[in-house]
Amino acid sequence: MRVRFAPEAGDYIKQESTYLRQHSPQAAATFLARMRTAARDLASFSAAGEEFAVTGMRRLIRHGYRINYMIEDGELWIVGVSSSINTPLSTSGDDPDYES
Repeated sequence: MRVRFAPEAGDYIKQESTYLRQHSPQAAATFLARMRTAARDLASFSAAGEEFAVTGMRRLIRHGYRINYMIEDGELWIVGVSSSINTPLSTSGDDPDYES
């Protein structure tokens, strides 16, 4: 399956790699390699992530990063990437389907 990155996901990856490169070029290279590996794995195993609170959205957590994705028109779109270490896993409180 073809994997594509939404602009927001691509922007985050660029920003994160720039930040890491300032502190450690090796850390930046490792981060980018891990993102490529995650994208490759999702191309082969699109159901690897867990269903997410938004209909049709799935989430894969790899190496301290949340990768949110969805499948649309036969393509897997990575729509968001964020640190799972520096931010809470959920901001929705106790209402996972946002009804209240």
